[in-house]
Formats: sequence, C-alpha cells, structure tokens
Amino acid sequence: MGLQLVGPNQKKAILPVWSALAATPRCCLIEEHEKPVYRCLLDYDWELEQKYRFTVREGREESEGTWWIGEILDSAHDQTAKIGEALLPFSFGRMSAHNYYTCVEYGLDEECESLPHTRARFSGHYAYNGKEDGPAYLRAEEPKIEYPKCRNAKVTILRNAAYMVEAGSKVER
Repeated sequence: MGLQLVGPNQKKAILPVWSALAATPRCCLIEEHEKPVYRCLLDYDWELEQKYRFTVREGREESEGTWWIGEILDSAHDQTAKIGEALLPFSFGRMSAHNYYTCVEYGLDEECESLPHTRARFSGHYAYNGKEDGPAYLRAEEPKIEYPKCRNAKVTILRNAAYMVEAGSKVER
C-alpha cells in the first residue's frame, strides 16, 4: 500500500494484492513480475509532510476465502478512505511480520542521477502475530536493507523503531 504520483499531478493511493481470487472496487487484474496481481487505485489528494496511516483489516468471509480491506487514514482531517478490497483464499492465512516490507521508489526513470528527491518516514508499524494475544510489533532496530544499484538511496534508523527511506538528488549513503 502506498501513495503515488501518476504524471505531473495525479495523486493516488494504491493497494496491490498478489494471490487474490478477486478484488473490488477500483481494482484491475494485471501481471507484474510474471504473476497476477490486483492493483486497486484510489484518486487521493495526499499532501506532502502529512501523516497517513495505512491499514489492512479482515472483512467478511465467503465460501472460498476472506475479504481483506485496505484503507488510508488522513490524521490531520480524521478521515478514512477505502482503497480497495481483495478476496484471499483461506490458505493465505494472516498478514504477519514476515510478509511486511516498505520502500520508496521512483519508476519513471532508471537513471540514478536524475531521480527526484523522495522521502518517507515509517513508524508505529505492526502486524497481527497469528495468535489470539494481539499484535506482533515489527522492529526496525535491525532491518534488512536492500539498496538498488543507485548510490543515492539510504535508510536512516530513528527512535522508537521508526525509520526514514530516502532516494534521489542530494542523497548520499
């Protein structure tokens, strides 16, 4: 899940889902990395330097699986919007720390030197631990950091298991 800028000024919230049986609304089936994926796009007028919370929560069950709902909360205006819903088979299980990752990417140009500056701060992240005793908090003290070929990308570990992902012009690691 995340925020995207499509073209010069089309702002979107995105929810991509692999292994889904179906997805709705604003979702279409595409192929990415040779695997089918549903991509849900919501026109969303996000603002720079604003806090947003992304949530994936369990929805209703059907005979073939469970619907999972992706939402975005605008903290400044206390408004929640649904990005999309995906029907996942029961064999998928639950989201947990092992299938959670974050990134900042820029996909319009592959030349490292021409990347515009991008930065995102991640904090307060957790995932259900598969047990009835509550959430399993994800810790950023020892993250697995995979850099692209570009040297102008870095991750900075902050306090309280938060971290900043940054790439583009004027960024050096």
